[in-house]
Amino acid sequence: MKILLLSTELPPEHAAGIATYIATIAPALAARGHDVHVLSCSPGHSHGDEHDRGVWWHRRPTNAADRVFARLRHPQVGLRVAAMTTTARELKRLMTRFDVIEVPEWMAQGLLLRTQGTPIVVSLHSPLHILCKYNDVPMDRDRRVADRLERLQVERATAVTSASNLLTTRLKKEGWLRDRAETIRYPVDLASFATVAPVFSTPPNILYVGRLEARKAPETLVDAVSRLRAKVPAVEVTFFGSSNGSREGRPYGEWVQMRAQHLGVPARFVDKAALSDIGESFGKARVVAVSSRFESFSFVGLEAMAASRPVVCTSTTGVAELIDGHDAGVVVAPGDPDALAKALTPYLTDAGHAACAGMAARRLVEEQCDPLQIAEQREACYLTAAQQRGR
Repeated sequence: MKILLLSTELPPEHAAGIATYIATIAPALAARGHDVHVLSCSPGHSHGDEHDRGVWWHRRPTNAADRVFARLRHPQVGLRVAAMTTTARELKRLMTRFDVIEVPEWMAQGLLLRTQGTPIVVSLHSPLHILCKYNDVPMDRDRRVADRLERLQVERATAVTSASNLLTTRLKKEGWLRDRAETIRYPVDLASFATVAPVFSTPPNILYVGRLEARKAPETLVDAVSRLRAKVPAVEVTFFGSSNGSREGRPYGEWVQMRAQHLGVPARFVDKAALSDIGESFGKARVVAVSSRFESFSFVGLEAMAASRPVVCTSTTGVAELIDGHDAGVVVAPGDPDALAKALTPYLTDAGHAACAGMAARRLVEEQCDPLQIAEQREACYLTAAQQRGR
């Protein structure tokens, strides 16, 4: 098949979420013999076309619509209008007809495409209203319209997929998603994490990777570590991530640092921009914690498992569906530092136990999240969507 993947985010400009997904699934689809193109339209891109790992990567800067809407105090709508209009224009300029187009709901990038019968598969990641809800950001008129654009793209799709049942259930409960979404988990680049240093050689360190924001609840981990110090005096936690939003009049990251200092928690804070090698960071950690109030999946949890690290996550993260019932980690309730501390303790006090759990985690993602396996599942989804459109 000739496949087009759309995204406003690509590495190296972005290093997580949709960008990680596209960077992993596109080469896997190409390895299965498909002609794969990626079109990414973003304000930060320069115009360029590159063929790498069997995939054509097309980068395009967006037009000025975002700046126009920003002056009208509608920046979220402007970003989406710029993405969708630029994408429609650049797809026409590619002068190629695709058998299927996959697009995330994020930014409503494919809303204006005139595809003449080509099926469009929307992959759910994290709609704007979900991010706003769990980051305690009010849904003003600008955000409501922007969210409506994302929802409209989903409603017009030939097929919809989600990486977790958690996200699908939440969106259907809120009336945002009408029909069923097929669950296809995210792939993880197993080869990139195969050489991470073993758990046996690590001190009792906890790793957190992600933005310091309300949705990811880093303060819950800080509170948990403060409860751990009596049992694990040498415990240390490292936070890799940039601050997003504010709390009590301070940038969220600064507020978390102050909380850690107040509680006497041995914590290091490193801006994610300084993170050059995520594998090296995993190699220094005994266990990885995902303390989020809500995440549609959690690439960090998935990559930690690929790096043979046990994962302690909340039940409101999609990766919990993968971990629950296995020896790869522990699932706890969100917002409960006591439960989080209790779940972390066995890994921090026993490197051998952590290593066994890490090996179980690695086996689990090898069985269920291998890129070629996930590519095969997406291929089947594309074929079904093509049949629905009579192609």
